Amino acid sequence: MPKVVSVFERAKEYETEGFYVIYKEKQVMMCKFCNTVVDWKRKDTCERHYKQRASYAANQIKCQSLPSNLGVKRQVTLENNISLNKRAKETN
Repeated sequence: MPKVVSVFERAKEYETEGFYVIYKEKQVMMCKFCNTVVDWKRKDTCERHYKQRASYAANQIKCQSLPSNLGVKRQVTLENNISLNKRAKETN
């Protein structure tokens, strides 16, 4: 019987390829270079995303050429964005 992998394990496995978990409750994994959702349940799908997509390679090169202080912007969930805005208003 194959081992069941969680979204967090899959994101850790492909961390160097730019995958991260954006929405823990619904288990959504994204690619920070393409800014798209990646189906994490099948390892083959993850590998195809970064090996066969021309846009992934182009975006990765573009992001690596940026100065290190700019980095790659990651999307945040709407809920996190709202709470960040509320905290910012409270501190001002």
